[in-house]
Amino acid sequence: MDLMHQLADCILEAFSERGHKIEKAVQSDRAFRRTRRPQSSMGRELVLSTIDERATGLGLGRIPVVGGGCDVQCLVEEDHTDRRFRVLKADPDPETGGYDILCTSESIMTISDAEPDSLYRHERWVMAYTVDDTGMIVDIFAARVDGLTDDRVPRLRLGPITPLGTATAPIDPNTGFQPDDEDDFGVSFDDDEDDTAEGEIGQAM
Repeated sequence: MDLMHQLADCILEAFSERGHKIEKAVQSDRAFRRTRRPQSSMGRELVLSTIDERATGLGLGRIPVVGGGCDVQCLVEEDHTDRRFRVLKADPDPETGGYDILCTSESIMTISDAEPDSLYRHERWVMAYTVDDTGMIVDIFAARVDGLTDDRVPRLRLGPITPLGTATAPIDPNTGFQPDDEDDFGVSFDDDEDDTAEGEIGQAM
């Protein structure tokens, strides 16, 4: 996971240096403040742009997906695993202490270019980030995706959370999203949903 920590540090550095421009852009016109979509979109693009610039140099793969997002490919030699990290925005869940990542399609679990005879076992993971009210990143984490919940608005069912980056706050390693008994109809319309709702892939420590 060392390479993913390094990539997270690159993203945190980019936001430290340039993230203030997001709030400045949002405040430049009242039309940009009608919803959080412009803020979310700009933050997402800064994350993805940083990955474009830094992933290869760190020895990580960068695989485009439908909707303009990407998978970060990390080959783990020790256990011969090909981990595919979908880059998504997550929302903290104050009731569970975990994270919500909405997903309306099981296609995220499909890795279409996985070779059946590969020596590597393929796993679906997420590299997710949360943001504050100004669009600045609060934390970045990784988690294996175990599937989707049975809610009417499905969420990703996450395994143990691993915080990423040297500047992130500690996260309980046993924390994962556990759905409530009742369905939640609070749908977010951030652009990040496009990555989990369309196409081959299958809003987003």
